[in-house]
Formats: sequence, structure tokens, C-alpha cells
Amino acid sequence: MTDRNKADAPSRKGPARTKSMTAAEFSALEPFLGISQERINAARLCLVEGLSNEASAKAIGLGWSRQAVSDCVRVTWREWEKYQRSLAIRSMNKDIPPGWEQVTLTAPSELLPQLYALIAAASVGRSKVSESVVKNSRPRPHGKKKT
Repeated sequence: MTDRNKADAPSRKGPARTKSMTAAEFSALEPFLGISQERINAARLCLVEGLSNEASAKAIGLGWSRQAVSDCVRVTWREWEKYQRSLAIRSMNKDIPPGWEQVTLTAPSELLPQLYALIAAASVGRSKVSESVVKNSRPRPHGKKKT
């Protein structure tokens, strides 16, 4: 069944009504699902075809309960949310200029102003960072004072 508006399709109830995805979206998600093919099929019947958990359990057979199908949908939906978040993060990274990288950095707080100065100098299009910023940003051995 591919038409969600068919009169013979049992309607879903509760939170399951709001969970749906296209066949293409489900196919993109499938490689990330660490569940059996039967469980994937059960989730597809609910999320893509629009069947209720009970109707999906009957369609799968093998003595499945609606709760078992609900578990498949829950696991699949959780992976779908992770997948959506990763796509959102990836799209945010498109604004990074060529030659730049996004990183997470843990550093001493006293070094951060120097790092920010280097970034600011590079972001205004300077091909060479001023010598004073580079000189001040080099770590000094303990005990030696800046002269």
C-alpha cells in the first residue's frame, strides 16, 4: 500500500499519528538502523505506509504484537531524529570559508585572547598575520617572563 488516504487503511492513534516519513527518507535511514530486516519492515509499514501498529503486526505475522511493532517504530524514530540532527549540523558547516575548519578546542583561558586575535586577523582577509600577534601567541616555558 502506498496511498495513505485509502479508506481500508487502519488509522493510527496517539503519538503514532504524527510520526511519518517518505519512502526516500526511510531508505536513507535504513543503513543506520541496527535492527533485523523484519523489524525494519514493521517500522516501514507504520512510518511510510501509514498502517497502525496493530495492522502492521498482522501484516508481518509471526505472532507479532502491536507493542513489538511500537518498539520497532520507537527505535527507528530515535535514529531518524539523530539523522536529522546530523544533517542540521552538516548544513551549518557550509558557511565555513574555504581553507577553514570547525574544531572543538580545550585550552587555557589565558591563551584564548591570543587565539581570538589570530582568528580575527585571518578573517579580515590578511594573508599574513601581524608579527606581534604571532610573537605574543607562542607559548613560553614556565618561569620565563616576557621581555
